[in-house]
Amino acid sequence: MGERIFSRYAYGIEGANTHGTIVNATHVLVGADQKAIPEDWKPVFPEDNLGIRMRSSRSLKSELLVEDSISIARMYFEALPFFLLCGLAGGVTDTNYVWDFTPSLNTTNDPDSFTLEAGDDTQAFVMEYGMFKSLKISGDIDQGGGESPVKIDAPYFARQVAKQNFTSGLTLGAYTGMSAKLAHLYYAADLNSLDTNAEVTDTLRSFELELQFGNHPKFFGSDNLFFDTHGEGFLDAMLTLTLEGNSAVNGMWDDWDNQTYKAVRLEITGPEITNTNTNHSFIVDIFGQWEMIKPINAESAGNNITQCLFHGLADPTLVDSFSCSVVTDVNL
Repeated sequence: MGERIFSRYAYGIEGANTHGTIVNATHVLVGADQKAIPEDWKPVFPEDNLGIRMRSSRSLKSELLVEDSISIARMYFEALPFFLLCGLAGGVTDTNYVWDFTPSLNTTNDPDSFTLEAGDDTQAFVMEYGMFKSLKISGDIDQGGGESPVKIDAPYFARQVAKQNFTSGLTLGAYTGMSAKLAHLYYAADLNSLDTNAEVTDTLRSFELELQFGNHPKFFGSDNLFFDTHGEGFLDAMLTLTLEGNSAVNGMWDDWDNQTYKAVRLEITGPEITNTNTNHSFIVDIFGQWEMIKPINAESAGNNITQCLFHGLADPTLVDSFSCSVVTDVNL
């Protein structure tokens, strides 16, 4: 009898050269919202023109494709490389705990793929050749001294769903929670100027970062109903900000009005990685322009709030647009 307490997710990285080869899970996916096992096909019931009061006498099996998302309401640093490896750039390894996922605009980024295990105590299901299509990371800084978790939502596609046993012997490992209260905003003329002097203080109230990866399945004529390979499309970076109205935000409005090129950084910091003198962190730098700035968009405890949307663009060199890095201690 299936019990909710035994429901779980686990994942393993297939790698860029072994897409679609099922691998054992290496990590439990902590805190993922429990969802129904997704369908990978839907039957088609043709209208058969039978001369009777029934439209159809048969069903046909369609192509196989899993489309779903993974959501974590309380995100942790150690899971970030999984999402970015299988969405933004593959083959990345850390150097002194630093994972650099900055994508190339002029060549392929070869994202890795994953095998996802999902189920309960009665049945596990496996989905291979999984890749993330986009990633949304958001946080709201609680104004009452309460919890300010960082949330993540990551739509993905995978090849098919099959019954399988969970990988045995997995241990929980370390996981370090992310807090929106430890988010920092930086604003400068260009990407190279996003240093500590560019921080905008006493302003940031909430954020929603959306990275579009452009990954998509590709179906060709073959011996199988599932997709054969994948493609990489356009990259995109958008940052929605809720800011307290002040002189810094007034300057941003001028930049919006003049459509001035600028650069923003969202940095979320964390505690020290044990005995390393290095802190967990997540940093995204984006070059672009303001798409929208709405002063006095809302009010909070008597304070006027501005809503903003920063739109990532290619810089004049056509080499840079946004960069992304993670500092954490996880072995994938």
